[in-house]
Amino acid sequence: AAAAGPGVGPAAAPSAASLEAVDEPHVSISRTFMLRLHQLRPLEAALRRALSAAAPRSFRLRLGPACGFFINELRTRTFLAALAEGTKGDLERARAVISIVDEVLEAFQHAEYYAEPVLHASLASLPGDPLGLKTLGVHEGFSLLDDGEEASESEEGADSQREVEDAAEPDARVPPQQQPSSGGEKDGGKQQQQQQQQQQQQQQQQ
Repeated sequence: AAAAGPGVGPAAAPSAASLEAVDEPHVSISRTFMLRLHQLRPLEAALRRALSAAAPRSFRLRLGPACGFFINELRTRTFLAALAEGTKGDLERARAVISIVDEVLEAFQHAEYYAEPVLHASLASLPGDPLGLKTLGVHEGFSLLDDGEEASESEEGADSQREVEDAAEPDARVPPQQQPSSGGEKDGGKQQQQQQQQQQQQQQQQ
């Protein structure tokens, strides 16, 4: 019931060479959790009893073709996964199994699965969080098959953010004395020029 936990070492800059295949792909039905040796058999027995009594009849899921990226809770590793698909009934029965496992794990003081679980099977992983995946041309949370529109929206949002940040700072390329002034300063400068011109005209008349 508990999947082997992903690596939790220090995050490294992601690269195509650091992509590692998952040895045993599987569809997770719980979070990763730790057990002491003496807890293994009691938990296994509790899961068997609960699943035998309340688990729905068999169901069938297929993997792909849609894929996505998932990040572990420590944000040290990112996983490439094939999304599980099936009929509405099959997906409901799969989530019913997750609910049964949640109840057992709660009794053993372990965290429940996510509120809206996305059924998937991890195929490969690499160190780092989704922000680092941009170096590989990958956008977080997008399906590999239809990421064009969503990726464009993400890029537009990033460009807008950059424009806001640029507008909030003075233009470093313009010397301070040439920085644009406010409307009041402009009006004051015009009045001073007019006064100087009037004084010059008066001096010439004298």
